Amino acid sequence: MESLPNELHLLIFRYLHNFDILYGFYNLNQRFQRIIQSYLCDIDLTQTNLFYKQFLLLAEQIIPVQGSLVRSLKFAIVPHLPSLRLRQLINLQSLTIVGYLPHDDNYTFLTDALSLSTLSELSIHITGQNTFIIISTNASQRLTKLIIQNSLYISHGYFNDIQQMPYINGLSVNISSNKILLNIFETMPNLVQLNLLLSDHYDAEDVNLKELPVTLEKLQIEIDYDKWHRTNFELINNFIQSVS
Repeated sequence: MESLPNELHLLIFRYLHNFDILYGFYNLNQRFQRIIQSYLCDIDLTQTNLFYKQFLLLAEQIIPVQGSLVRSLKFAIVPHLPSLRLRQLINLQSLTIVGYLPHDDNYTFLTDALSLSTLSELSIHITGQNTFIIISTNASQRLTKLIIQNSLYISHGYFNDIQQMPYINGLSVNISSNKILLNIFETMPNLVQLNLLLSDHYDAEDVNLKELPVTLEKLQIEIDYDKWHRTNFELINNFIQSVS
């Protein structure tokens, strides 16, 4: 391997998962360190089952030394999550967390993520109102895009005591009623792009949605419907009537 040209190494690396490259070639020599630096920019741990030993290598050896190179991180919740010290990712711009954050850490992990001044995109499961409160009170002005995963059960009451987030200009969310959409507009008044997934039991109740945010440039609507409920045409028609 040492005698092969860099171009051939890169060709071989195409057939490996990024973490396999980091795990297999980290700290071999300066040449390989330079080669794998580009693979540190975007780390996706959601497509591989990490052994505890591998996770510790990432958390305790690679990130403390090379953490400044990481721009995007995706991972699924694992029992040894506390080993991952997000504050060391001083240039992290995008964070995707798949699964539900444990409540027994008092949201310390999420707070640490939001404390990163470079973080501009967050994708996360919302497990309750507390998660919303943590985001609205701890996010920096650099956080401009929020993706709320599996948000079907977000209720109107979730928005009580939530601080305005005028810095959010991009939002992806699953909603079940017009009333929740009104809450979103009040909490995030400067939305430029809004991606909505309407559930199969979407309630297009009589709520005035005529005044969309003046900043809104793109509205993308997806339908999640069940054959035993209203048709997707009827659903989308009711929604469009309320905003047009």
